[in-house]
Amino acid sequence: MTKRRIGKCMMFGMKPAQIDEGGKILQQLAKEWRELIAGSEGFLTDKKRRSLYRHNVVWGEQPMESPDKITVYQKLIPDPSRHLSAQSAFRLEVMILSEAHQRPAARCFEDIVIYDYKKNRKTVNIPPFVMEQFETMWKQQEQEEVNWRQRIADIENRVRNLELGSWDRADAVEDNGSASQ
Repeated sequence: MTKRRIGKCMMFGMKPAQIDEGGKILQQLAKEWRELIAGSEGFLTDKKRRSLYRHNVVWGEQPMESPDKITVYQKLIPDPSRHLSAQSAFRLEVMILSEAHQRPAARCFEDIVIYDYKKNRKTVNIPPFVMEQFETMWKQQEQEEVNWRQRIADIENRVRNLELGSWDRADAVEDNGSASQ
């Protein structure tokens, strides 16, 4: 939607400085689209946290009409300090992004049980050192969400300024080029 809004401004007619700003926004969207989508929902998007990056989708022997690549992110749910301390399992939410369509292709949930192989059964509680890591990860997820939502708000403000400087002005007149002469 943001790309369309910038396109509408460009089609209406903009000054060179506005065109440069629109180009910078489009470059940012092209470079950071994964992080803007997943990060704004609290997924940790840095290189060491993502599960798969631009991974080829394999469909066995079936021919594909349009091959795609996927990027996969996972996040811990729910808040570990309130729910996980007396459990032997935890949950992850998974977001699978389509590289071809630049949007979420699927969402999944993983239930993971901590198993003690020496005792041949599930653990009674999640070990304290794991809980510490989960709490750290939860804080990072919350911070990631705040950071990326702020980036989205900044982009929205920049696009709105382009709109106010082009087609959404009181004295705006569409530039029809040489056809109007």
